[in-house]
Amino acid sequence: MKKGYYGLSYHYIRPDAEKKQFPRLFGNHESDFIEHVKAYQKHYHVLTPEETLQYSEDKNYEIPGHKEGVLITFDDGLNDHYRAAEILSDMGVKAFFFCPTCFVDGEPANPIIIHYVLYKFRVSGFVDLYMKALEACGVSREEHGVSYNASTDDHWYIIKVLKNKFKTVFKADIARKVLLWMYDHGLKKVYENPLEVMHLNEQQIREMAAMGHEFGGHSHTHASVALHSYDKAGFQKEVIRPQQILSEITGREIYSISYPFGRKTDSFTPAEMMARTDKFKLAYTIEKIMNKKDTPALELGRYMPTSRDSADDILSMFKQIKQNTIAGYDQKLVLNKKDSE
Repeated sequence: MKKGYYGLSYHYIRPDAEKKQFPRLFGNHESDFIEHVKAYQKHYHVLTPEETLQYSEDKNYEIPGHKEGVLITFDDGLNDHYRAAEILSDMGVKAFFFCPTCFVDGEPANPIIIHYVLYKFRVSGFVDLYMKALEACGVSREEHGVSYNASTDDHWYIIKVLKNKFKTVFKADIARKVLLWMYDHGLKKVYENPLEVMHLNEQQIREMAAMGHEFGGHSHTHASVALHSYDKAGFQKEVIRPQQILSEITGREIYSISYPFGRKTDSFTPAEMMARTDKFKLAYTIEKIMNKKDTPALELGRYMPTSRDSADDILSMFKQIKQNTIAGYDQKLVLNKKDSE
């Protein structure tokens, strides 16, 4: 089995000085992230976005040298990512940054609203604000209401229920309406300009592009694009228009997309995507696979590091992914042999 590459999907990258200030926003701290990157540089060939495109499109192109490859990517267009881009630039690394584009409308992406409301108001405050939002938005409290008793209820279970409401239970437009009400009547009461705290802005994106980093689509509002049945106009707004927005900001071709949430149910198959548009050359999921020459360019995998992962943990995960990939290839060989008999 020839070598391939491992994709990584980072989210929050928190300054070390804020370890106590943001205890409920899970992510990787800068010092840990730097150690991760050093380990990648020592043990792997750290690919540029351009190299991954060439790897998928050119059948004769192989990853340089004798090492397997690693691609670093970031999802959600978070304000943290500007500092991450500076760190990587100083270390001679180029990365992919996948951004929701609702920030151009002066609005944050759906899950980022959830994260910050939970951070600022905790679960009890979130539930209170959520129930008020249902009433204000004309959504049935009887059908979709959630109750929470901090003394007796499992807060992680309640968070899971709430997140599922916004991702899968509500239609995309209803989820967006309720979350924006919570943003307007919750976070805007706390922050003078919450969008600047939460997301990158256009100038930061231009500067990051000037550092040599690449940008890709991540939908407009961070909705599960495969889960919701968008009509042609809805698909244009949620999936195609973000590509155009980022191209206008960076002055570059935007040829890639990272599926929000990234699981199989959130992602189109290559055939499904091609039936809707031919504008993307690469599409990334969060399926834990090694990307090989025969991995479809519109179905590439990544591992999403947790806030607890050390560099050694991630290197061990790569080994496990490789073992699973080899086992999958061996199974394919057995099946192909049986088919030929």
